[in-house]
Amino acid sequence: MIEPLTSGALLFDAIHRITRQAADFTTSLFAGPEQIQYWADRGALSQVEHCGCLLIFRRDRDFYHLYHVAAGNHQLSTALASHGGALDSSAVLTADLVGAPGNASAAAGIYQENGFSEYKSLLRMVRIVDPRLPSEPPDPEVAFAAETDAPAIGSFLEGLLDRFSDQIPEPEEIRAAAGRSNILIVRRGQALAGLLFFETKGLTSTLRYWYVSQSSRGQGIGARLIRAYFGLCRSAQRFLLWVANDNSESIGKYEHYGFRREGLIDRIMIRQGAVRGSVTEPRPLGSGNGTAGTED
Repeated sequence: MIEPLTSGALLFDAIHRITRQAADFTTSLFAGPEQIQYWADRGALSQVEHCGCLLIFRRDRDFYHLYHVAAGNHQLSTALASHGGALDSSAVLTADLVGAPGNASAAAGIYQENGFSEYKSLLRMVRIVDPRLPSEPPDPEVAFAAETDAPAIGSFLEGLLDRFSDQIPEPEEIRAAAGRSNILIVRRGQALAGLLFFETKGLTSTLRYWYVSQSSRGQGIGARLIRAYFGLCRSAQRFLLWVANDNSESIGKYEHYGFRREGLIDRIMIRQGAVRGSVTEPRPLGSGNGTAGTED
């Protein structure tokens, strides 16, 4: 039976039970303890454990993300067959299956056997830099977002992103990121013309969102944002991002700024639920798992 999950520690205890004697365990849960506890504190998590597999459901707006931790593919298949519909049968579920192409495809096949279909495929790109290279001077037009900018940033992203594949941040996450100086913005008057949202841990920085508004494209704003980002993160030696594998325009922009394809993929699976059409289909905007290119 599906149960609410209120503690990240309890979740990690369950994961340890499954993985400690599993030679070939498989997982789609890569969030860290702080992120998991944040979701648990908001009442967004529930779980069900079945024969060597843990299924975790995370509520997000009008649908759920599904994660798994399983002792093997057989246990995953059995758990999905028994409990993949543990929520309301009309609920929309998505699953991000990250890994090398062969591993991600094997997991995707198991999900497909249990009512899921492929929604989008992403690829990861990386930029390796030498921190000794000179940096550019600060750009006076590029500023840090303030916590009070969170509503405007949320509206900006909601109007551009695909909620099923782009991991749209919640208002609290936006405010926290602004408080950490992890959002760069350019304004035109009082309006947001562009933004770049990133996270840095140690020597690695992840570019999550990079967008310019439709009315401000062709003015070099995207270039100013990304140059300011690279200058700000001079201590980082590796930059990562996810992008839709069929978005050749954005991939070309990233390659222009020194990114290359790394080899990992994310196959995003979706189960629309028993009531087809009950959820508005997303606009095909956004180019990655939390990342998008801009027009300069």
